[in-house]
Amino acid sequence: MKQSDQYNIPYCKLCRILYISLNNQRVPMFQSGFVKLIFVAIIIFLLVKFHQEFFDAIVSSSDITKKLMTKYEIDNIEHQIFLDYSANEAPFPPFSEFEWRDYVRKIIKSSRDPSIDLWGTPLQIRQSSTVSVELPDGIMIRSAGPDKIFYNDDDIYAVCKKRVN
Repeated sequence: MKQSDQYNIPYCKLCRILYISLNNQRVPMFQSGFVKLIFVAIIIFLLVKFHQEFFDAIVSSSDITKKLMTKYEIDNIEHQIFLDYSANEAPFPPFSEFEWRDYVRKIIKSSRDPSIDLWGTPLQIRQSSTVSVELPDGIMIRSAGPDKIFYNDDDIYAVCKKRVN
């Protein structure tokens, strides 16, 4: 790339504008107040025109992030239960759902309550045989998901099997 001898910056016009902008020098094109006004008007127009799509994209990506984080947290709880009971071949205690939540609060150290999912719904933690005969025998940890309603397609769950095979 050819260099300008006077300023020792790239000769290409676009590169020169970027170089000057990055080095906090004034670019002649933006010295005019009218051009700045046009630039601001275009940005405002784009924000007004596409704000709903932008907002939807932000919410959608936030929802996906929450689902991934919830799956990670549930898998972490399942792993801890596995280490405490299944790996040692100890029987699962006959805890109620509330006792399981207390147990989760004790074993998972977190800045927030780990027995509540990211949408604010308490996790369901119960024997999997009470939920479905199709699930393996063990403990099921379930989040209701974004709609906060259990037993539909957006639920996130894991089952800690009773036996190690």
